[in-house]
Amino acid sequence: MAGEINLQTALDRLRRALPEDLWPPDAAGLEDLQRNVSQLPLEVSQVYGQIGGMRRSPRLPLYTMRPGEVAATVHEFRLAGQTFYDVGLAPFGDGEHAILLFSDGSGNYLGLHVKAPFAPRGFILDHEEPNFEPRFKSLASMLDALAESVDREECYFGNMPTDYPAIESALVNADDRELSLQLLNQYYRDPPKYRADAHAAMQLSHPDDMETFANLLDSEDMWISEKMCRIVGIRRYRPAINRMVEVAIGKGGNRVIATIVALRGWPDEEALSALRVIKGRLGKDYDVYFPQSLRP
Repeated sequence: MAGEINLQTALDRLRRALPEDLWPPDAAGLEDLQRNVSQLPLEVSQVYGQIGGMRRSPRLPLYTMRPGEVAATVHEFRLAGQTFYDVGLAPFGDGEHAILLFSDGSGNYLGLHVKAPFAPRGFILDHEEPNFEPRFKSLASMLDALAESVDREECYFGNMPTDYPAIESALVNADDRELSLQLLNQYYRDPPKYRADAHAAMQLSHPDDMETFANLLDSEDMWISEKMCRIVGIRRYRPAINRMVEVAIGKGGNRVIATIVALRGWPDEEALSALRVIKGRLGKDYDVYFPQSLRP
């Protein structure tokens, strides 16, 4: 996505894209939300001062919940900390750590951090893989991504344009970069305790810090190593190609498919050569993941 986006600009774009789908402001619903969330971010109040949420639409991957619906969700997530088998889900929408503002109606959401170190950034709550890692710079960016998703062929929340991880250096601000390095250092101090910080650090990382972050390819944590493979591919970081292939072959797991996917769309002879190497070391079970030109 582009750089910093103004909240009013994002709202106006949403209005133009969905003129019939936005509810008028709901003062009672906003008051209910403010009662349930004592430190409600100002930008949330500003949005609900102008619109009252939106109707569900097949043109969109998610809809902006009405303020009363957000308040009800906050209450439900607070109860989750006491009654659900997965108490770890509670902070995602409890109104103290984060609030959920957008829903697909099937248990997936976009949420906004309300506490340091991640506020005012947004995240995606996928019920199959819940995590707090930042995906959006702000609520304005989330609204803009929603408007940009209108009528996309693949209308799915996982395909929405996001801010993190950034490909271009100009799109990572100084705060993001500083926080990413702090989180990375914290992870290295106690990897089991701070594994989530490693994921957030990779999301916020600056492209110029890839040499530092490439060390995560060697992580014994398959999920961290897999994610680093994806970022190497997204940013097309050539110095890590051989190391990524060695890790995939030597340690296996999710790293294998992540490495193939990272390399297969890379228009570079070095990447194609690496694909040939990894294909020669794998069985036929992985043939479907390789480019057509390398299949039997």
